[in-house]
Amino acid sequence: MNKFAYLVALLVLLIHFELSSGIWCFICHTNTEPACGDDFRISLGDADKRMQCDGSCIKRRGKRKRGSVSRTEIQRSCRIYGQEGCYTEEFDGISQYTCLCNSNFCNGSPSKSKNCFTIAATVSVIAAVAVKIYADG
Repeated sequence: MNKFAYLVALLVLLIHFELSSGIWCFICHTNTEPACGDDFRISLGDADKRMQCDGSCIKRRGKRKRGSVSRTEIQRSCRIYGQEGCYTEEFDGISQYTCLCNSNFCNGSPSKSKNCFTIAATVSVIAAVAVKIYADG
């Protein structure tokens, strides 16, 4: 098999792995983790605040009123696959603004964007393998 065929096979394998392994989502709630709020301060290194998900990442934001005190609650998690977008729903006893997204860690920021870390890591692996194949051959 020539070197180009090896690179194509590796690329197909990486794409298959990426598509079949689900996506990664942040999981946290402002009730137990203040860093989960609007000024999101959780990093990819916080292993207990992320999970692999076979569905969609979700972010819910609502205000809970207890007496005269109103408090914003934000939850980031994983749920059954859904179409990307935002809507208002009644959840956990309050009206919440809910957004679904379908790329790695997309529920960690206000914007829905592709995860640059995943793209950079994939390109780096392909480049490293290509260098190795061409150096050996």
